[in-house]
Amino acid sequence: YAWRRWHAAKSGDMGSRNAKQIGTASIIPNEVSSKADLEIPESTTFEMWSPPRNRNAIRALRDQLMWNTSLVSKGSLEWNVLQNLLITEDATGSPTRWAGVVERWGRDVREPGRYKSLRLFAVWRIEAPLRRDKYNLELGEIRHHLVRIKEQLGVEALPHVQTNMDACCERLNLDNQAAERLLWHGTVPEVVPAILENGMNERFSDGHFGSGVYLAEDAAKMDQYVTSHDAGDPSHELLEEGLFNSHQLNHPGKCFYAFLCRTVLGHPIFTKDGKVSSNSEMAIERTSPGLPVFADPSQEELAFIPTISPRVPFHSMIIEQGPLEQGYSLARYREFLVMNSRQVLPEYLVAYVRD
Repeated sequence: YAWRRWHAAKSGDMGSRNAKQIGTASIIPNEVSSKADLEIPESTTFEMWSPPRNRNAIRALRDQLMWNTSLVSKGSLEWNVLQNLLITEDATGSPTRWAGVVERWGRDVREPGRYKSLRLFAVWRIEAPLRRDKYNLELGEIRHHLVRIKEQLGVEALPHVQTNMDACCERLNLDNQAAERLLWHGTVPEVVPAILENGMNERFSDGHFGSGVYLAEDAAKMDQYVTSHDAGDPSHELLEEGLFNSHQLNHPGKCFYAFLCRTVLGHPIFTKDGKVSSNSEMAIERTSPGLPVFADPSQEELAFIPTISPRVPFHSMIIEQGPLEQGYSLARYREFLVMNSRQVLPEYLVAYVRD
């Protein structure tokens, strides 16, 4: 089967009318009408299939089955929005893009550096129809949860979940009823191909506050988690070929990667220390301070929302920032934690440079 698919791709016959189309994959030839038609003669021999080496064949298979990337035009609405989202802020919320040299420091910094700004170099829009369908199903389920929560609490609306990125993202068609937001996820070059292929996976993100997908509202926080990709590095040959060479784009010499993700926050639980809930002007009144944020010691599931029946867990966790002497674990930037990766859809892959 795999060999037949590859051969069809190599010969340019991926969309053959001799095949029934299920989704985007050609599965069963029309001429197969019974089990007998599928029987293989005993004299038939097969050679071991190996991955296609033809670049066009690989691209055709990828486009048909799972995902694809398209380069966003410089100067477009999307480009301008993403460039604005790279403006970093200090702990007080003041823009620091042109305020002088910013030095990366802190517990989470992977590659320290000094720079004045983060400059957008390239943006790829990620097209992954199957993952988007799963994401939309999860979004719909959370919207249903929120309707039930409002009914049982006797309120017309839940408090608005605000992020630093909201103003820039107003024109990008987000679902405010489900608290859908765009958030950053900084990463290392070695992980980029896996995220493009499989999406996010909460089981591989074991951070300070438990297992989940960690996201940020500020580019300076996202920048703490990245490491650089140097042009010509043989360990990143696949990445350079797929993102730059295939799009006739010259590598800048050194760049960093981050994903901008659609994220369904739903009804989040707020915390100062990642252990118990905290009062917040955005939290519902019945979320009393002191409620454990996790359902069990494994820190893999968030606590259930009090008084809601049947029980519904909080959909995300927001770790607030503040003075360490007042019990906060984060002094400068908030973090967003989602325990279910189906609530996170990587929408754009960004390559940027530190100036």
